[in-house]
Amino acid sequence: MTTRPTPPFARAARPAALTVAATLLAAHAAQAHKGQENTTLSTTTAAASADAKPLAERTYGAPEDLGKPLKSVTLLSSQVAEEDGRPVLVGLVSSGDPELNVVDLRTNRLLRSFTLKEAASCWGGAVTPDGRVYLLTFTRLYRYDPKTKRVDDLGVPVAGEKAFWTLSQDEKGRVYGGTYPGGKVFRFDPATGQYRVLGDVGQEYVRSTAYYRGTLYAGTGPTPSGRIVAFDVETGKQREVPLPAFGGKTPMWVYGLDVRGDKLFGYFVFPDKSKTLAVYDLTTGAWRPEQFEGYGDLYVGAERDGNAYFQWKGTLHEVDLATLAARSTGIPSGASYRGGGWVDLRSEEFPGPSLVTATGEGDVVVLNPETGARKTLPSVMKSDSSDIQAITAG
Repeated sequence: MTTRPTPPFARAARPAALTVAATLLAAHAAQAHKGQENTTLSTTTAAASADAKPLAERTYGAPEDLGKPLKSVTLLSSQVAEEDGRPVLVGLVSSGDPELNVVDLRTNRLLRSFTLKEAASCWGGAVTPDGRVYLLTFTRLYRYDPKTKRVDDLGVPVAGEKAFWTLSQDEKGRVYGGTYPGGKVFRFDPATGQYRVLGDVGQEYVRSTAYYRGTLYAGTGPTPSGRIVAFDVETGKQREVPLPAFGGKTPMWVYGLDVRGDKLFGYFVFPDKSKTLAVYDLTTGAWRPEQFEGYGDLYVGAERDGNAYFQWKGTLHEVDLATLAARSTGIPSGASYRGGGWVDLRSEEFPGPSLVTATGEGDVVVLNPETGARKTLPSVMKSDSSDIQAITAG
């Protein structure tokens, strides 16, 4: 299934329930107003008699469409890609009917959006070497092509699973993800259009994935504990990666995995809710002694010039991937890094490449480690309305 874009200015359908409610409120207001204007006993008695009529016997005017009063944006993951030579941010807003949004990062303008009624919350995304953007929702996998400006529904990755999590890609443009509750690891190959299950981890959740030179690393949890399982992506053979020492503590989740350079960053969450970022050297097969206790970002930022970036101890930190020496950029921490990349905005305020991501409310966040500048651009993303739980006359 291919989905055509919905123009940013297109009006959404109006819920019938709100129209009926508006009609009832209008009738109620008319009755109240009529009662206030008439002061004689006979008129008051007549109004009371009218109010006593069964609802089925009353008549009303034509319903008035009052639109959708509430709107909210919930964005869990964002990806930076290139479209027509310009940087764009692609994100799936999961409020109401999910909307895939494409935003021009230099102008902060919504270029187009797509309503994906069968989608759900999206925790995983990846940009493959051919420039296409994959978005893994709880229910299905989708692909946006910046060249054709179309969205493809790639279906359900693994039948019978209730949720699909984080997404990773390899050099061939194949993408990998994890499932719940079967704890499976799957792959989608765009060359064949087929899915393949590499195996399962023996636990309910595969919460995180990361790819490096023929191996997919899968982070699990929470019962009995968080683990890292490595899969050979061609044979499906798996092996356990021993975890580092955490002062006697055992992690409940391996909540995030990111490969930057030749280092695997593991985001561990413990039963007491404490969090630590640890680093595995993929060339030596050993954990480095450096650990970042109190880490709370969602993902480690995109690599640039041999450095990785993440928020820690209240500021954005730059980490040398060779030595793991960390320094604060002085840029205050804000929204968690939800995916993104390095973008040249061609702005005097942000010269050269800036790290771009998005907040959970769809705002674009721009960080420039070179100048220490930070800026938040208001959300222009389209979203469906929030559900109305109750309504009353005021």
